[in-house]
Amino acid sequence: MKTYIQYGFIALMLLALITGCKKDEYIPPPEGEKIPYQDPMHQPVAEILTNTPLFRKLIEQSNMDSLLTTKMPLTILAPSDAAMQAAGYTETTIAGMAALDADTIVALHVVRNTITKDELLRVAGNLETASLLKKKGLYVRGYYYGDGQTNNISRDAFWYRQMLKGLGDKLWVNGVPSGDLNKAKPAEYGYVYVLDKVQVRPVGQSFWSYLETDPRFSMFIQLQKKVDELFDLKYRKVYEENTGWDPGGWGWVDSRRTQYTLYYDIQADPYDPNGDSYTGFNTMFAPTNDAFHAAGFQTIDDVLAMNEQLFREPVFDFNTWEISSFGYVTDSIFTYHWDYGLDNQPYTGLYGKRGPVANLFYANDLRNEYLGDFMISSYVGYFYYRMPFNFGEKDGKPTVQVKGSTAEPATVLETIPTLSGPLHVVDRLLIPKDLKMN
Repeated sequence: MKTYIQYGFIALMLLALITGCKKDEYIPPPEGEKIPYQDPMHQPVAEILTNTPLFRKLIEQSNMDSLLTTKMPLTILAPSDAAMQAAGYTETTIAGMAALDADTIVALHVVRNTITKDELLRVAGNLETASLLKKKGLYVRGYYYGDGQTNNISRDAFWYRQMLKGLGDKLWVNGVPSGDLNKAKPAEYGYVYVLDKVQVRPVGQSFWSYLETDPRFSMFIQLQKKVDELFDLKYRKVYEENTGWDPGGWGWVDSRRTQYTLYYDIQADPYDPNGDSYTGFNTMFAPTNDAFHAAGFQTIDDVLAMNEQLFREPVFDFNTWEISSFGYVTDSIFTYHWDYGLDNQPYTGLYGKRGPVANLFYANDLRNEYLGDFMISSYVGYFYYRMPFNFGEKDGKPTVQVKGSTAEPATVLETIPTLSGPLHVVDRLLIPKDLKMN
Protein backbone atom coordinates (compact mmCIF):
# COMPACT_ATOMS: atom_id res chain seq x y z
CA MET A 1 0.00 0.00 0.00
CA LYS A 2 2.84 2.32 0.82
CA THR A 3 4.39 1.56 -2.58
CA TYR A 4 1.19 2.59 -4.39
CA ILE A 5 1.14 5.88 -2.51
CA GLN A 6 4.75 6.55 -3.48
CA TYR A 7 4.08 5.85 -7.18
CA GLY A 8 1.00 8.04 -7.12
CA PHE A 9 2.87 10.90 -5.51
CA ILE A 10 5.62 10.69 -8.15
CA ALA A 11 3.04 10.73 -10.98
CA LEU A 12 1.35 13.83 -9.54
CA MET A 13 4.70 15.62 -9.26
CA LEU A 14 5.58 14.82 -12.90
CA LEU A 15 2.20 16.10 -14.11
CA ALA A 16 2.62 19.32 -12.16
CA LEU A 17 6.11 19.75 -13.61
CA ILE A 18 4.92 19.29 -17.24
CA THR A 19 1.98 21.67 -16.78
CA GLY A 20 4.11 24.30 -15.15
CA CYS A 21 6.68 24.26 -17.98
CA LYS A 22 4.07 24.72 -20.82
CA LYS A 23 4.47 28.04 -22.66
CA ASP A 24 1.52 29.74 -24.40
CA GLU A 25 2.09 31.00 -27.96
CA TYR A 26 2.27 34.76 -28.12
CA ILE A 27 -0.54 36.33 -30.17
CA PRO A 28 -0.32 40.08 -30.74
CA PRO A 29 -3.51 42.06 -30.21
CA PRO A 30 -5.55 42.67 -33.42
CA GLU A 31 -4.88 45.95 -35.15
CA GLY A 32 -6.73 47.42 -38.19
CA GLU A 33 -8.99 45.58 -40.64
CA LYS A 34 -8.37 42.34 -42.53
CA ILE A 35 -6.80 42.91 -45.95
CA PRO A 36 -8.69 40.90 -48.63
CA TYR A 37 -6.58 38.91 -51.10
CA GLN A 38 -6.82 39.94 -54.74
CA ASP A 39 -5.50 37.70 -57.51
CA PRO A 40 -3.33 39.96 -59.70
CA MET A 41 -4.04 37.69 -62.72
CA HIS A 42 -7.83 37.84 -62.42
CA GLN A 43 -9.02 41.41 -61.93
CA PRO A 44 -12.65 42.47 -61.61
CA VAL A 45 -14.32 43.16 -64.97
CA ALA A 46 -14.99 46.77 -63.98
CA GLU A 47 -11.29 47.32 -63.43
CA ILE A 48 -10.23 45.71 -66.71
CA LEU A 49 -12.74 47.81 -68.64
CA THR A 50 -11.02 51.01 -67.51
CA ASN A 51 -8.74 50.23 -70.46
CA THR A 52 -11.73 50.71 -72.80
CA PRO A 53 -13.46 53.70 -71.17
CA LEU A 54 -15.94 54.41 -73.98
CA PHE A 55 -17.27 50.85 -73.97
CA ARG A 56 -17.45 50.92 -70.19
CA LYS A 57 -19.41 54.17 -70.43
CA LEU A 58 -21.75 52.48 -72.89
CA ILE A 59 -22.36 49.67 -70.37
CA GLU A 60 -23.10 52.25 -67.67
CA GLN A 61 -25.53 53.98 -70.04
CA SER A 62 -27.39 50.72 -70.69
CA ASN A 63 -29.67 48.60 -68.53
CA MET A 64 -26.88 46.04 -68.34
CA ASP A 65 -24.55 47.85 -65.93
CA SER A 66 -24.71 44.79 -63.65
CA LEU A 67 -22.12 43.30 -66.02
CA LEU A 68 -19.54 45.33 -64.13
CA THR A 69 -20.24 43.45 -60.90
CA THR A 70 -21.81 40.14 -61.92
CA LYS A 71 -20.34 36.82 -60.82
CA MET A 72 -21.69 35.03 -63.88
CA PRO A 73 -19.00 33.58 -66.19
CA LEU A 74 -19.15 35.77 -69.29
CA THR A 75 -16.76 36.75 -72.06
CA ILE A 76 -16.73 40.40 -73.06
CA LEU A 77 -15.60 41.61 -76.48
CA ALA A 78 -14.76 45.21 -75.62
CA PRO A 79 -14.04 47.58 -78.54
CA SER A 80 -11.15 49.97 -78.01
CA ASP A 81 -11.79 53.70 -77.85
CA ALA A 82 -10.42 54.06 -81.40
CA ALA A 83 -12.86 51.40 -82.61
CA MET A 84 -15.77 53.06 -80.82
CA GLN A 85 -14.94 56.47 -82.26
CA ALA A 86 -14.55 55.02 -85.77
CA ALA A 87 -18.08 53.61 -85.42
CA GLY A 88 -19.40 57.01 -84.29
CA TYR A 89 -19.62 56.36 -80.55
CA THR A 90 -18.12 59.24 -78.57
CA GLU A 91 -18.72 60.36 -75.00
CA THR A 92 -21.31 62.83 -76.29
CA THR A 93 -23.22 60.34 -78.47
CA ILE A 94 -23.17 57.71 -75.74
CA ALA A 95 -24.47 60.17 -73.14
CA GLY A 96 -27.41 60.98 -75.41
CA MET A 97 -28.18 57.36 -76.27
CA ALA A 98 -31.35 55.64 -75.09
CA ALA A 99 -30.69 52.78 -72.67
CA LEU A 100 -32.38 50.23 -74.95
CA ASP A 101 -30.14 51.22 -77.87
CA ALA A 102 -27.11 50.83 -75.63
CA ASP A 103 -28.44 47.42 -74.54
CA THR A 104 -28.40 46.17 -78.15
CA ILE A 105 -24.75 47.08 -78.71
CA VAL A 106 -23.55 45.80 -75.34
CA ALA A 107 -25.48 42.50 -75.55
CA LEU A 108 -23.96 41.74 -78.97
CA HIS A 109 -20.47 42.12 -77.46
CA VAL A 110 -21.02 39.75 -74.53
CA VAL A 111 -21.10 35.97 -74.98
CA ARG A 112 -21.95 33.22 -72.56
CA ASN A 113 -19.34 31.35 -70.49
CA THR A 114 -15.65 31.95 -69.89
CA ILE A 115 -13.76 31.52 -73.15
CA THR A 116 -10.02 31.66 -72.61
CA LYS A 117 -7.29 32.67 -75.01
CA ASP A 118 -5.79 29.19 -74.79
CA GLU A 119 -9.12 27.67 -75.82
CA LEU A 120 -9.39 29.90 -78.89
CA LEU A 121 -5.85 29.03 -79.92
CA ARG A 122 -6.51 25.32 -79.44
CA VAL A 123 -9.73 24.87 -81.47
CA ALA A 124 -9.30 23.81 -85.10
CA GLY A 125 -11.92 26.20 -86.46
CA ASN A 126 -14.12 29.03 -85.29
CA LEU A 127 -15.78 28.44 -81.93
CA GLU A 128 -19.51 29.10 -82.13
CA THR A 129 -20.70 31.22 -79.21
CA ALA A 130 -24.08 32.75 -78.38
CA SER A 131 -24.22 36.40 -77.43
CA LEU A 132 -26.70 37.93 -74.99
CA LEU A 133 -28.57 39.62 -77.86
CA LYS A 134 -31.84 37.92 -78.83
CA LYS A 135 -33.96 38.59 -81.90
CA LYS A 136 -37.54 38.77 -80.70
CA GLY A 137 -40.14 36.69 -82.49
CA LEU A 138 -37.58 34.51 -84.29
CA TYR A 139 -36.63 30.97 -83.33
CA VAL A 140 -34.15 28.40 -84.59
CA ARG A 141 -35.19 25.12 -86.16
CA GLY A 142 -33.49 21.85 -87.11
CA TYR A 143 -30.49 20.59 -85.20
CA TYR A 144 -30.64 23.51 -82.76
CA TYR A 145 -33.81 22.42 -81.01
CA GLY A 146 -36.21 19.54 -80.49
CA ASP A 147 -35.63 15.85 -81.01
CA GLY A 148 -36.70 15.66 -84.64
CA GLN A 149 -40.06 14.06 -83.84
CA THR A 150 -43.22 15.13 -85.64
CA ASN A 151 -45.05 18.03 -83.99
CA ASN A 152 -42.27 18.56 -81.47
CA ILE A 153 -42.31 22.32 -81.09
CA SER A 154 -39.61 22.74 -78.45
CA ARG A 155 -37.20 25.33 -79.82
CA ASP A 156 -34.38 27.69 -79.12
CA ALA A 157 -34.63 31.46 -79.19
CA PHE A 158 -32.56 33.17 -81.86
CA TRP A 159 -29.45 34.41 -80.05
CA TYR A 160 -27.00 36.22 -82.31
CA ARG A 161 -23.84 34.15 -82.75
CA GLN A 162 -20.22 35.26 -82.52
CA MET A 163 -17.71 32.93 -84.16
CA LEU A 164 -14.34 33.24 -82.37
CA LYS A 165 -10.87 31.96 -83.23
CA GLY A 166 -7.34 32.71 -82.06
CA LEU A 167 -4.55 32.55 -84.62
CA GLY A 168 -1.06 33.70 -83.66
CA ASP A 169 -1.49 37.09 -81.99
CA LYS A 170 -4.84 37.79 -83.64
CA LEU A 171 -8.41 37.33 -82.45
CA TRP A 172 -10.77 36.53 -85.33
CA VAL A 173 -14.46 37.34 -85.02
CA ASN A 174 -16.84 36.03 -87.69
CA GLY A 175 -14.00 35.36 -90.10
CA VAL A 176 -12.35 38.79 -89.73
CA PRO A 177 -9.18 39.63 -87.74
CA SER A 178 -10.63 41.91 -85.07
CA GLY A 179 -8.25 42.26 -82.14
CA ASP A 180 -4.91 41.61 -80.47
CA LEU A 181 -4.88 38.43 -78.38
CA ASN A 182 -2.02 39.84 -76.30
CA LYS A 183 -4.49 42.35 -74.84
CA ALA A 184 -6.87 39.63 -73.63
CA LYS A 185 -7.20 39.41 -69.85
CA PRO A 186 -8.73 36.79 -67.56
CA ALA A 187 -11.25 38.42 -65.26
CA GLU A 188 -12.33 37.47 -61.77
CA TYR A 189 -15.45 36.02 -63.40
CA GLY A 190 -14.98 35.55 -67.12
CA TYR A 191 -12.64 36.92 -69.78
CA VAL A 192 -12.17 40.23 -71.59
CA TYR A 193 -10.89 40.72 -75.15
CA VAL A 194 -10.14 44.10 -76.73
CA LEU A 195 -11.44 44.55 -80.28
CA ASP A 196 -10.28 46.98 -82.92
CA LYS A 197 -13.69 46.76 -84.64
CA VAL A 198 -17.20 47.31 -83.29
CA GLN A 199 -19.36 44.30 -84.15
CA VAL A 200 -22.58 44.75 -86.10
CA ARG A 201 -25.59 42.48 -86.44
CA PRO A 202 -26.00 40.40 -89.61
CA VAL A 203 -28.29 41.75 -92.30
CA GLY A 204 -31.86 41.16 -91.14
CA GLN A 205 -32.65 38.71 -93.92
CA SER A 206 -32.46 35.00 -94.63
CA PHE A 207 -30.42 33.50 -97.48
CA TRP A 208 -33.48 33.40 -99.70
CA SER A 209 -34.74 36.93 -99.04
CA TYR A 210 -31.26 38.43 -99.37
CA LEU A 211 -30.73 36.78 -102.76
CA GLU A 212 -34.07 38.22 -103.88
CA THR A 213 -32.98 41.77 -103.08
CA ASP A 214 -29.35 41.79 -104.30
CA PRO A 215 -29.29 42.15 -108.13
CA ARG A 216 -25.94 40.34 -108.34
CA PHE A 217 -27.80 37.06 -107.75
CA SER A 218 -30.85 37.64 -109.96
CA MET A 219 -30.07 34.77 -112.35
CA PHE A 220 -29.54 32.27 -109.54
CA ILE A 221 -32.66 33.03 -107.51
CA GLN A 222 -34.95 33.43 -110.54
CA LEU A 223 -33.71 30.14 -111.98
CA GLN A 224 -34.27 28.38 -108.65
CA LYS A 225 -37.86 29.62 -108.54
CA LYS A 226 -38.56 28.71 -112.16
CA VAL A 227 -37.04 25.23 -111.96
CA ASP A 228 -38.91 24.55 -108.69
CA GLU A 229 -42.14 25.42 -110.52
CA LEU A 230 -41.31 23.23 -113.52
CA PHE A 231 -40.32 20.28 -111.35
CA ASP A 232 -43.51 20.53 -109.34
CA LEU A 233 -45.67 20.51 -112.47
CA LYS A 234 -43.78 17.53 -113.93
CA TYR A 235 -44.06 15.52 -110.73
CA ARG A 236 -47.78 16.16 -110.29
CA LYS A 237 -48.51 15.45 -113.97
CA VAL A 238 -46.78 12.05 -113.93
CA TYR A 239 -48.37 11.10 -110.62
CA GLU A 240 -51.89 12.04 -111.72
CA GLU A 241 -51.55 10.31 -115.11
CA ASN A 242 -50.62 7.03 -113.43
CA THR A 243 -52.68 7.07 -110.23
CA GLY A 244 -55.55 9.42 -110.94
CA TRP A 245 -54.55 11.48 -107.92
CA ASP A 246 -52.89 14.88 -107.77
CA PRO A 247 -50.61 15.13 -104.70
CA GLY A 248 -50.93 18.92 -104.77
CA GLY A 249 -48.25 21.57 -104.85
CA TRP A 250 -44.98 20.47 -103.33
CA GLY A 251 -46.41 17.02 -102.58
CA TRP A 252 -42.90 15.64 -103.08
CA VAL A 253 -41.20 17.97 -100.64
CA ASP A 254 -37.91 16.68 -99.24
CA SER A 255 -38.41 13.04 -100.15
CA ARG A 256 -37.40 13.69 -103.75
CA ARG A 257 -36.08 17.20 -103.94
CA THR A 258 -35.44 19.83 -101.32
CA GLN A 259 -37.63 22.90 -101.16
CA TYR A 260 -34.99 25.37 -100.06
CA THR A 261 -37.41 28.00 -98.81
CA LEU A 262 -38.32 25.62 -95.96
CA TYR A 263 -34.75 25.78 -94.70
CA TYR A 264 -33.26 29.05 -95.90
CA ASP A 265 -36.13 31.50 -95.64
CA ILE A 266 -37.95 32.69 -92.53
CA GLN A 267 -41.08 30.60 -92.05
CA ALA A 268 -44.17 31.21 -89.94
CA ASP A 269 -44.39 28.63 -87.15
CA PRO A 270 -47.58 26.62 -87.80
CA TYR A 271 -47.72 25.53 -84.15
CA ASP A 272 -47.40 29.01 -82.68
CA PRO A 273 -50.64 30.98 -82.28
CA ASN A 274 -48.61 34.13 -81.55
CA GLY A 275 -47.34 34.30 -85.11
CA ASP A 276 -43.66 33.79 -84.33
CA SER A 277 -41.27 32.63 -87.06
CA TYR A 278 -38.32 30.29 -87.32
CA THR A 279 -35.25 29.77 -89.48
CA GLY A 280 -32.24 27.46 -89.73
CA PHE A 281 -28.47 27.97 -89.76
CA ASN A 282 -26.18 26.93 -92.60
CA THR A 283 -23.34 28.06 -94.85
CA MET A 284 -24.06 29.03 -98.45
CA PHE A 285 -21.98 29.66 -101.58
CA ALA A 286 -24.06 32.02 -103.73
CA PRO A 287 -23.09 32.37 -107.42
CA THR A 288 -23.22 35.81 -109.01
CA ASN A 289 -24.58 36.50 -112.48
CA ASP A 290 -20.95 36.62 -113.62
CA ALA A 291 -20.56 33.01 -112.45
CA PHE A 292 -23.20 31.97 -115.01
CA HIS A 293 -21.54 34.09 -117.69
CA ALA A 294 -18.21 32.38 -116.97
CA ALA A 295 -19.93 29.01 -117.52
CA GLY A 296 -21.24 30.13 -120.92
CA PHE A 297 -24.79 31.17 -119.96
CA GLN A 298 -25.66 34.78 -120.73
CA THR A 299 -29.35 34.67 -119.88
CA ILE A 300 -31.85 32.69 -117.82
CA ASP A 301 -33.33 31.31 -121.03
CA ASP A 302 -29.94 29.85 -121.97
CA VAL A 303 -29.93 27.82 -118.75
CA LEU A 304 -33.56 26.71 -119.10
CA ALA A 305 -32.86 25.55 -122.67
CA MET A 306 -30.00 23.36 -121.41
CA ASN A 307 -32.28 21.92 -118.72
CA GLU A 308 -34.95 20.94 -121.26
CA GLN A 309 -32.42 19.53 -123.73
CA LEU A 310 -30.88 17.19 -121.17
CA PHE A 311 -34.03 16.37 -119.17
CA ARG A 312 -35.02 12.70 -118.90
CA GLU A 313 -38.71 11.97 -118.45
CA PRO A 314 -39.51 10.17 -115.17
CA VAL A 315 -41.03 6.68 -115.04
CA PHE A 316 -43.77 5.58 -112.64
CA ASP A 317 -43.05 2.28 -110.86
CA PHE A 318 -46.30 0.45 -110.08
CA ASN A 319 -44.48 -1.99 -107.78
CA THR A 320 -43.50 0.76 -105.36
CA TRP A 321 -45.96 3.46 -106.43
CA GLU A 322 -43.03 5.81 -106.71
CA ILE A 323 -41.63 7.95 -109.48
CA SER A 324 -38.08 7.29 -110.64
CA SER A 325 -35.48 9.80 -109.66
CA PHE A 326 -35.45 12.75 -112.01
CA GLY A 327 -34.42 16.37 -112.09
CA TYR A 328 -32.73 19.10 -114.07
CA VAL A 329 -29.04 19.73 -114.68
CA THR A 330 -29.22 22.88 -112.57
CA ASP A 331 -30.49 20.82 -109.62
CA SER A 332 -27.17 18.94 -109.59
CA ILE A 333 -25.27 22.24 -109.51
CA PHE A 334 -27.43 24.42 -107.29
CA THR A 335 -27.53 21.90 -104.42
CA TYR A 336 -23.78 22.43 -103.94
CA HIS A 337 -24.41 26.14 -103.59
CA TRP A 338 -27.28 25.70 -101.11
CA ASP A 339 -26.18 22.82 -98.91
CA TYR A 340 -23.05 20.93 -99.99
CA GLY A 341 -24.77 18.75 -102.60
CA LEU A 342 -27.02 16.90 -100.14
CA ASP A 343 -29.87 16.85 -102.63
CA ASN A 344 -27.78 14.83 -105.09
CA GLN A 345 -27.91 11.85 -102.76
CA PRO A 346 -30.15 9.01 -103.97
CA TYR A 347 -33.66 8.66 -102.61
CA THR A 348 -33.74 6.03 -99.85
CA GLY A 349 -37.38 5.99 -98.81
CA LEU A 350 -36.64 8.10 -95.75
CA TYR A 351 -38.45 11.36 -95.20
CA GLY A 352 -35.96 13.77 -96.61
CA LYS A 353 -32.35 13.66 -97.61
CA ARG A 354 -30.97 15.72 -94.82
CA GLY A 355 -29.93 15.49 -91.22
CA PRO A 356 -27.15 18.09 -91.27
CA VAL A 357 -25.05 19.00 -88.27
CA ALA A 358 -24.29 22.59 -87.30
CA ASN A 359 -22.04 24.09 -89.95
CA LEU A 360 -21.52 27.82 -89.68
CA PHE A 361 -18.25 28.24 -91.58
CA TYR A 362 -16.70 31.66 -92.17
CA ALA A 363 -13.88 32.42 -94.61
CA ASN A 364 -11.07 31.49 -92.21
CA ASP A 365 -12.66 28.04 -91.74
CA LEU A 366 -12.48 27.17 -95.44
CA ARG A 367 -9.35 25.00 -95.21
CA ASN A 368 -8.86 21.35 -96.14
CA GLU A 369 -6.95 20.60 -92.94
CA TYR A 370 -10.06 21.57 -90.98
CA LEU A 371 -13.01 20.77 -93.25
CA GLY A 372 -11.62 18.34 -95.81
CA ASP A 373 -13.16 15.31 -94.05
CA PHE A 374 -15.87 17.10 -92.06
CA MET A 375 -19.07 15.09 -91.51
CA ILE A 376 -21.89 17.21 -92.95
CA SER A 377 -24.71 14.77 -92.18
CA SER A 378 -24.69 12.16 -89.43
CA TYR A 379 -28.23 12.39 -88.05
CA VAL A 380 -29.66 9.10 -86.75
CA GLY A 381 -31.80 7.47 -89.42
CA TYR A 382 -30.24 9.41 -92.30
CA PHE A 383 -27.19 8.73 -94.46
CA TYR A 384 -23.67 9.80 -93.54
CA TYR A 385 -22.24 12.49 -95.78
CA ARG A 386 -18.80 14.09 -95.70
CA MET A 387 -17.60 17.44 -96.98
CA PRO A 388 -17.68 17.26 -100.81
CA PHE A 389 -15.40 20.26 -101.38
CA ASN A 390 -11.71 20.91 -101.80
CA PHE A 391 -10.59 24.28 -100.49
CA GLY A 392 -7.66 26.39 -101.59
CA GLU A 393 -6.52 29.99 -101.86
CA LYS A 394 -6.13 32.53 -104.66
CA ASP A 395 -4.83 36.06 -104.15
CA GLY A 396 -5.46 35.77 -100.41
CA LYS A 397 -9.09 34.65 -100.85
CA PRO A 398 -10.51 31.14 -100.23
CA THR A 399 -11.43 28.97 -103.20
CA VAL A 400 -13.88 26.06 -103.32
CA GLN A 401 -14.25 23.19 -105.80
CA VAL A 402 -16.31 19.99 -105.86
CA LYS A 403 -13.99 17.05 -105.20
CA GLY A 404 -12.99 15.26 -108.40
CA SER A 405 -14.26 18.07 -110.62
CA THR A 406 -12.08 19.53 -113.37
CA ALA A 407 -14.02 22.81 -113.38
CA GLU A 408 -12.09 25.87 -112.28
CA PRO A 409 -12.43 26.50 -108.53
CA ALA A 410 -14.76 29.29 -107.42
CA THR A 411 -13.25 32.19 -105.48
CA VAL A 412 -15.02 33.58 -102.40
CA LEU A 413 -15.23 37.30 -103.20
CA GLU A 414 -16.82 38.35 -99.89
CA THR A 415 -18.91 36.98 -97.04
CA ILE A 416 -22.28 38.45 -96.06
CA PRO A 417 -23.52 37.53 -92.56
CA THR A 418 -27.28 36.85 -92.68
CA LEU A 419 -29.87 35.50 -90.24
CA SER A 420 -29.39 32.09 -91.90
CA GLY A 421 -25.60 32.18 -91.54
CA PRO A 422 -22.61 33.21 -93.68
CA LEU A 423 -23.41 33.72 -97.36
CA HIS A 424 -20.20 33.40 -99.37
CA VAL A 425 -20.29 35.22 -102.71
CA VAL A 426 -18.57 33.10 -105.39
CA ASP A 427 -17.54 33.94 -108.95
CA ARG A 428 -18.08 30.51 -110.53
CA LEU A 429 -20.60 27.69 -110.50
CA LEU A 430 -19.78 24.63 -108.39
CA ILE A 431 -19.94 22.03 -111.14
CA PRO A 432 -19.67 18.39 -110.01
CA LYS A 433 -17.47 15.73 -111.58
CA ASP A 434 -18.46 14.45 -115.05
CA LEU A 435 -21.64 16.56 -115.23
CA LYS A 436 -22.86 16.87 -118.81
CA MET A 437 -23.88 20.44 -119.70
CA ASN A 438 -24.22 20.30 -123.48
